[in-house]
Amino acid sequence: MGLRPKSKGNNPDIIYAVIMRARFNRLKQTPEFKKWKRTQYFIQGEKCAWCSELMPRDFKDVHVDHAMPLFHGGRNEYDNLVLAHRKCNMEKWIRIDAVPQWILNRKRKYEMHLLRQQQRIIYNKVTEQILQEEQEELGAWMKDWL
Repeated sequence: MGLRPKSKGNNPDIIYAVIMRARFNRLKQTPEFKKWKRTQYFIQGEKCAWCSELMPRDFKDVHVDHAMPLFHGGRNEYDNLVLAHRKCNMEKWIRIDAVPQWILNRKRKYEMHLLRQQQRIIYNKVTEQILQEEQEELGAWMKDWL
Protein backbone atom coordinates (compact mmCIF):
# COMPACT_ATOMS: atom_id res chain seq x y z
CA MET A 1 0.00 0.00 0.00
CA GLY A 2 1.53 3.30 -1.09
CA LEU A 3 1.11 6.83 0.15
CA ARG A 4 -1.03 7.80 -2.83
CA PRO A 5 -4.71 8.02 -1.85
CA LYS A 6 -6.95 6.24 -4.38
CA SER A 7 -9.94 8.53 -3.90
CA LYS A 8 -7.93 11.71 -4.57
CA GLY A 9 -6.95 10.96 -8.15
CA ASN A 10 -3.55 11.87 -9.51
CA ASN A 11 -3.51 15.59 -8.67
CA PRO A 12 0.09 16.17 -7.47
CA ASP A 13 -0.96 19.07 -5.21
CA ILE A 14 -3.43 16.89 -3.36
CA ILE A 15 -0.99 13.99 -3.14
CA TYR A 16 1.69 16.33 -1.73
CA ALA A 17 -0.78 17.77 0.80
CA VAL A 18 -1.87 14.30 1.96
CA ILE A 19 1.74 13.15 2.41
CA MET A 20 2.72 16.34 4.25
CA ARG A 21 -0.38 16.10 6.48
CA ALA A 22 0.67 12.57 7.51
CA ARG A 23 4.17 13.85 8.34
CA PHE A 24 2.65 16.76 10.27
CA ASN A 25 0.55 14.37 12.35
CA ARG A 26 3.76 12.52 13.31
CA LEU A 27 5.53 15.82 14.11
CA LYS A 28 2.70 16.82 16.48
CA GLN A 29 3.53 13.84 18.72
CA THR A 30 7.12 14.93 19.43
CA PRO A 31 8.23 16.69 22.66
CA GLU A 32 9.93 19.37 20.54
CA PHE A 33 6.58 20.23 18.93
CA LYS A 34 4.83 20.50 22.28
CA LYS A 35 7.55 22.89 23.47
CA TRP A 36 7.22 24.90 20.25
CA LYS A 37 3.47 25.18 20.76
CA ARG A 38 3.87 26.67 24.24
CA THR A 39 6.57 29.07 23.01
CA GLN A 40 4.55 30.07 19.95
CA TYR A 41 1.57 30.87 22.16
CA PHE A 42 3.58 33.58 23.91
CA ILE A 43 5.34 34.78 20.73
CA GLN A 44 1.89 35.45 19.26
CA GLY A 45 0.98 37.39 22.39
CA GLU A 46 -1.58 34.73 23.36
CA LYS A 47 -3.64 35.80 20.32
CA CYS A 48 -5.04 33.97 17.32
CA ALA A 49 -2.95 34.49 14.18
CA TRP A 50 -6.04 35.30 12.12
CA CYS A 51 -8.49 37.29 14.26
CA SER A 52 -6.05 38.62 16.94
CA GLU A 53 -8.46 37.66 19.72
CA LEU A 54 -7.07 36.01 22.87
CA MET A 55 -6.78 32.23 22.87
CA PRO A 56 -7.35 30.04 25.94
CA ARG A 57 -4.24 28.91 27.82
CA ASP A 58 -5.53 25.34 28.00
CA PHE A 59 -5.40 25.23 24.15
CA LYS A 60 -9.06 24.18 24.00
CA ASP A 61 -10.26 24.72 20.41
CA VAL A 62 -6.80 26.03 19.44
CA HIS A 63 -5.44 24.62 16.18
CA VAL A 64 -1.95 24.63 14.74
CA ASP A 65 -2.39 26.04 11.27
CA HIS A 66 -0.08 26.16 8.27
CA ALA A 67 0.25 29.87 7.36
CA MET A 68 0.99 28.83 3.79
CA PRO A 69 -1.35 25.86 3.29
CA LEU A 70 0.13 22.48 2.40
CA PHE A 71 -2.06 22.45 -0.70
CA HIS A 72 -0.19 25.52 -1.96
CA GLY A 73 3.26 24.09 -1.24
CA GLY A 74 3.55 25.09 2.41
CA ARG A 75 5.92 23.06 4.55
CA ASN A 76 5.80 21.43 7.98
CA GLU A 77 8.41 23.86 9.30
CA TYR A 78 7.99 25.93 12.44
CA ASP A 79 8.22 29.20 10.53
CA ASN A 80 5.12 28.14 8.56
CA LEU A 81 3.04 27.21 11.61
CA VAL A 82 0.80 29.48 13.66
CA LEU A 83 -1.76 29.02 16.41
CA ALA A 84 -5.35 29.89 15.61
CA HIS A 85 -8.84 29.41 16.94
CA ARG A 86 -10.46 26.30 15.50
CA LYS A 87 -13.14 28.45 13.85
CA CYS A 88 -10.59 30.82 12.29
CA ASN A 89 -8.53 27.92 10.97
CA MET A 90 -11.59 26.29 9.43
CA GLU A 91 -12.69 29.55 7.80
CA LYS A 92 -9.24 30.14 6.30
CA TRP A 93 -8.90 26.55 5.07
CA ILE A 94 -6.52 26.66 2.06
CA ARG A 95 -6.85 30.33 1.12
CA ILE A 96 -3.53 32.13 0.77
CA ASP A 97 -5.02 35.60 0.46
CA ALA A 98 -5.77 35.43 4.19
CA VAL A 99 -2.12 35.09 5.22
CA PRO A 100 -1.00 38.36 6.85
CA GLN A 101 2.43 39.67 5.93
CA TRP A 102 3.58 39.57 9.57
CA ILE A 103 3.19 35.80 9.56
CA LEU A 104 5.02 35.34 6.29
CA ASN A 105 7.93 37.47 7.60
CA ARG A 106 8.11 36.22 11.18
CA LYS A 107 10.82 33.58 10.75
CA ARG A 108 13.47 36.16 11.69
CA LYS A 109 11.56 37.10 14.84
CA TYR A 110 11.37 33.45 15.93
CA GLU A 111 15.09 32.98 15.20
CA MET A 112 15.90 36.04 17.33
CA HIS A 113 13.78 34.61 20.16
CA LEU A 114 15.78 31.37 20.03
CA LEU A 115 19.05 33.33 19.93
CA ARG A 116 18.05 35.37 23.01
CA GLN A 117 17.10 32.15 24.77
CA GLN A 118 20.56 30.69 24.03
CA GLN A 119 22.24 33.92 25.15
CA ARG A 120 20.36 33.80 28.47
CA ILE A 121 21.53 30.23 29.03
CA ILE A 122 25.16 31.20 28.32
CA TYR A 123 24.87 34.33 30.50
CA ASN A 124 23.49 32.29 33.39
CA LYS A 125 26.29 29.71 33.08
CA VAL A 126 29.00 32.40 32.95
CA THR A 127 27.45 34.26 35.89
CA GLU A 128 27.26 31.05 37.90
CA GLN A 129 30.91 30.28 37.10
CA ILE A 130 32.03 33.78 38.14
CA LEU A 131 30.09 33.57 41.41
CA GLN A 132 31.59 30.17 42.15
CA GLU A 133 35.12 31.47 41.50
CA GLU A 134 34.49 34.49 43.73
CA GLN A 135 33.18 32.24 46.51
CA GLU A 136 36.27 30.06 46.23
CA GLU A 137 38.54 33.13 46.39
CA LEU A 138 36.62 34.50 49.36
CA GLY A 139 36.79 31.10 51.07
CA ALA A 140 40.56 30.94 50.55
CA TRP A 141 40.95 34.52 51.80
CA MET A 142 38.80 33.79 54.88
CA LYS A 143 40.83 30.65 55.56
CA ASP A 144 44.08 32.65 55.43
CA TRP A 145 42.59 35.41 57.56
CA LEU A 146 41.42 33.08 60.32
